[in-house]
Amino acid sequence: MKTDGKIVMLRMVVAAIIAMALSACRISVEVPEGGYLVSASGNYDCIDPDGAPLPAAAPNGRDRHLHRPGEVSTQHDENFHCEIDVSDTSFNETLTAVAYDGWQFSHWRSAEGSLYGGTSANPIQLWTLGFDAFPVLMDVLASNTTYYLEPIFKRVSADGNDLACDDFSGSFERIQSIVFDGYNCTNSACHGGSANAGGLDLSPAVAYDNLFRVDSTANLAEPRQRVYPGEQKLSFLYQKLEAGTLGTALPTGGGQVMPIGGSALSADHLEALRLWIRGGAPEFQDVDNVATLLGCSQPTPSQANKIEPPAAPPLGEGVQFVSGPWTVEADSENEVCYATYYDLEQTPGLLPDWAKTECEGSIYADYDGTCMAINSQILTQDPQSHHSIIDVYVGTATPLDESWGEWQCLNGPSAGAACDPTKIGVPVSQGGADCGGDLYVCGTPAQKSTACIGWGPRDNRFKQVSMGGSQAPISVNKLREGIYSVLPTKGVIAWNSHAFNLSDQETTVEQYNNFTFAPADAREHRNRAIFDSRWIFTANVPVFEQRTYCSTYVIPQGARLTSLSSHAHQRGVHWQTWLPPNDPACRPNTGCEPNERPEDYVSRIYNDPLEIEYDPPLEFDSADITQRTFKYCSTYDNGFNFPDLLKRNSTSVGSTCIGNAYCVGGSTPGLACGSDDSLCGDGGSCDACPVVGGVTTEDEMFILLGNYYLLPVN
Repeated sequence: MKTDGKIVMLRMVVAAIIAMALSACRISVEVPEGGYLVSASGNYDCIDPDGAPLPAAAPNGRDRHLHRPGEVSTQHDENFHCEIDVSDTSFNETLTAVAYDGWQFSHWRSAEGSLYGGTSANPIQLWTLGFDAFPVLMDVLASNTTYYLEPIFKRVSADGNDLACDDFSGSFERIQSIVFDGYNCTNSACHGGSANAGGLDLSPAVAYDNLFRVDSTANLAEPRQRVYPGEQKLSFLYQKLEAGTLGTALPTGGGQVMPIGGSALSADHLEALRLWIRGGAPEFQDVDNVATLLGCSQPTPSQANKIEPPAAPPLGEGVQFVSGPWTVEADSENEVCYATYYDLEQTPGLLPDWAKTECEGSIYADYDGTCMAINSQILTQDPQSHHSIIDVYVGTATPLDESWGEWQCLNGPSAGAACDPTKIGVPVSQGGADCGGDLYVCGTPAQKSTACIGWGPRDNRFKQVSMGGSQAPISVNKLREGIYSVLPTKGVIAWNSHAFNLSDQETTVEQYNNFTFAPADAREHRNRAIFDSRWIFTANVPVFEQRTYCSTYVIPQGARLTSLSSHAHQRGVHWQTWLPPNDPACRPNTGCEPNERPEDYVSRIYNDPLEIEYDPPLEFDSADITQRTFKYCSTYDNGFNFPDLLKRNSTSVGSTCIGNAYCVGGSTPGLACGSDDSLCGDGGSCDACPVVGGVTTEDEMFILLGNYYLLPVN
């Protein structure tokens, strides 16, 4: 009787849950790789036609089509999609997830509005029988609400066991097995079963949905997401594991390091997690180098990862600028410039009066609009971006000046249609700028251009106000209390984007630039940027050599330094900066060398450079210039200590030295050989290149970065 009672109770609970969830007029069924869905009646089968036969006619009103990316699941774009209309109280169906050979049903995807999310029940039953007895349920049944049903399949070996590392499907599946399961994070006393320490369940069926863009429940002084796609420094999961491996400090309120009471992650496993997060934290795709760091014998083919668009700031608190996409062909690298336009005063409620401020400085001499005060910025861009530089034009040319290019919808349902960027809010079908939604952009086609030289109006390079930039997927610039920056409230945005695509399929690069307004009572000092690029292209490193270049920067008297950072490319293996005092005469062309005293700033990861924030800020009031001189050096390695960094024609994308190469291997390594392999002896090739300054990932840069504000000098 007890068993029967449990069964009855279970049925009642399930019935209540299903009644609540299925009270809708439509069920959207998403079928990913690995299997399909069949119905007991045969009326609601959902099978990918490329994987198994599917009737041409869809019975009972079922709509059969491939979904638009992001329509149902933003993490995988090629899945099959079916829809089931439920409009009366006679619906009663049993659905079964069926796996193809080499696959196994795992669970139902858990997400907002999903049915059976996070459970592994199979088959499942959906019904509306009895709804007519409840007016509330009938009202919901008549609504236009859509609920979602998605089976998740995993690869298995021929004997039905879990696969070896090389056979997993996607980086996250490997991380789940090798990190979460392998380090016992999913045991019943930690983050599995009923324990769920910290409110986090890392069981395979729900781990991803409990991590991706989910706020941590820890009592943190500054709230953070468990996994913030694109930036491990903002991901609390990574911080907890990093503290266990590297001994780094947890943020205030961060609790204990992870794993608790067990072995810390190896350095390689921690790096795999970092790369996965910086690759956008995809659920199903592979991120380069993750598999090999986790111990797989073979690297996964390169894939062009995307980052899910971030939410815009709340209306009246800030603004989001969207770049729209530009195409990066397979196995290529390119740098482009293109334009979009904005006018915040044309959109009621978007720009509150309290956010406006004066436009200070000669740069605004030809500008006829107002300005706004901002105190934080978050720039998000797809991971294959090498760098982004964003400026707003404040010169005399109008948005319709032909030098910007032909304005058209860059994406969305009206992609390619002509648009007028100045007619904000007017549909493109009526000659306006509205291309169909907030993420669909009226812009000019991307034009190949290095640093936007020769693109746009003649005064473009001299009439720009910076809106930020980054070489990382996520760039956060949150100014300290009382500090603010100023931006125009209207203008043409020049997007200078440089990206590479190592995969065999074309992709796109998109950017989302979020700003928060600074209230009038929070504006004491205006932020100023350090961007010392006077020697940007100074590097010139022969093959199999390593060279160091140094320079200096003098900060103005009265400055208060709030942050320091750096910018180099992949062969910049060691960046050093020394705080004052230093000799201001140091230049790369004077034989200047690094200081003997320990550096105050050091960074060794070119695409994730260290950023030091000073709180309180460092003060520089001395009239003695040496007391305000910073010295900075960068060491570039072209195969000297790091053989993998040797620049080679055969592997370089975007920059080569064909006809002026040097020998690799053989009997004469380093010999100038032009393009003649025979000069290199047996086993050698004429393939190595010098490293010089330039804009591609294969070239080098040398830029000191930072922020400060000024106080009056007595």
